Amino acid sequence: MKNSYSIFLLVVIFSYCSNTSTNPSDQDDIIRTLYGHQSGISRIAFTPNGNILVSGSYDNIIKLWNTKTLELLKNIELNQKPINSLAISRDGSKIISSHNNGVLKIWDINSGELIDTIITRNKYGWVSNHYLEFNPLGNKLASVGDGDDINLFDANSWTFIKTFRGHTFSIYSIAFTNNGDKIASCSQDGTIKLWDVNAGTLIRSMDGYSRDIYSVKITPDDSNIVSGCRDSTIKLWDLNTGNLINTLIGHHASVNSVAISKDGKSIVSGSSDRTVKLWDLKTGKLIKTYNGHTGSIVSVDISPDGNYIASASRDSTIKIWKGPNYSSLKGN
Repeated sequence: MKNSYSIFLLVVIFSYCSNTSTNPSDQDDIIRTLYGHQSGISRIAFTPNGNILVSGSYDNIIKLWNTKTLELLKNIELNQKPINSLAISRDGSKIISSHNNGVLKIWDINSGELIDTIITRNKYGWVSNHYLEFNPLGNKLASVGDGDDINLFDANSWTFIKTFRGHTFSIYSIAFTNNGDKIASCSQDGTIKLWDVNAGTLIRSMDGYSRDIYSVKITPDDSNIVSGCRDSTIKLWDLNTGNLINTLIGHHASVNSVAISKDGKSIVSGSSDRTVKLWDLKTGKLIKTYNGHTGSIVSVDISPDGNYIASASRDSTIKIWKGPNYSSLKGN
């Protein structure tokens, strides 16, 4: 009886360790956890030169982090204005943040001073912007929110240019092509739409999902669209034909954010299953899974040189991981 109990106890301990132990590679791949936000983080983004990581949170604070030292550079504190999303201008000089009641705020990245405020609205009234994106030239800004419209602004005068209409529910994410003449959008209506920026017209609609699509990105060569969805999949689409090329399966909950490396070789995804995954874009093969967050991951980005992956979570932390080019950086 005693021996049977001992065997049972060993089985329980082994089972517990098997289910709770951290993969040794996770410890090897994490560089640092950044603390400081007091509430869930809405979005993170590297500056174009990769020297600064910017984070926005529902705690009403934008934080700027030095990516070389991983120390906090400065806080931009807003009075009772949670940050729903943010974007960085293409020259790296400005941050734009989105807030409730259709408010967008433009900040000087060096001084942290407020430059301007924009009020956005659609046919229903004020827009609570979910996502912001500058075009490659940096002279236009697109925003999307609770409504089914995409609003385009002049990024020099901050005046309204036009609205794209065609989705039937809220739009979650947008991405410009690298030549700037098209924009992709994804929505709660389960579609991805591709638009002609100059004409303001719909080019095509891609209907491969039955549930919300949360994130969309376009490859550097403008050949493919990558999307992340509530059904836990990542899909790769041909931008020119709208055909589905590949479906990446590996997450166990909604994929909330995707990012593509600047060399076009890698996809990074963040999920409500609390993992970050690195994929080979060409083959669709899963390269690595990063574990460590204790809450849903809402935003991921990859540094321009591919050395670092950043992930932000509802657990109020940011984690910096070794990216696909990190080994070559260290000469390993």
